[in-house]
Formats: sequence, C-alpha cells, structure tokens
Amino acid sequence: MVTQTPRPSLAHRGGALPPQAGRARRLAARTGIEQWVGRYNTERSHSALGYLPPEEFEAQHYRSQATTDAA
Repeated sequence: MVTQTPRPSLAHRGGALPPQAGRARRLAARTGIEQWVGRYNTERSHSALGYLPPEEFEAQHYRSQATTDAA
C-alpha cells in the first residue's frame, strides 16, 4: 500500500502569500482562460465541423439556409 505524505501549505512553511498575490493570479488565470475559450470557439478548426473554425462553419450554415429559403 502506498501512502502519500501530506504537502505542507505555504502558511506552514512560514510564508503565506499576501491576498493581493492571490487576486493577481486569479485575474491572470481568468484572462488566459477567456483568451483560450475565445480562440477555441472562433479560430481553432474542429474536426466535427469539417476542420473549419466555428465562426466560418456558422457563416456557411446561414448562407446555405438563405439560399434554401430563397429557392
């Protein structure tokens, strides 16, 4: 049986981070995640969409709907 030794927190090591550092890290993480989601949903090609970015796939879909409705 393998047991893991608990890892001491920063407070136990004698140097807890100030609250401002935590806020800055959360803001940086949030900004990075928002950028990734934006790229993933708009620019990155998806195999399920014929290797098109979602925005391009959606534009093609609406163009095809417009031509179908016009006919």
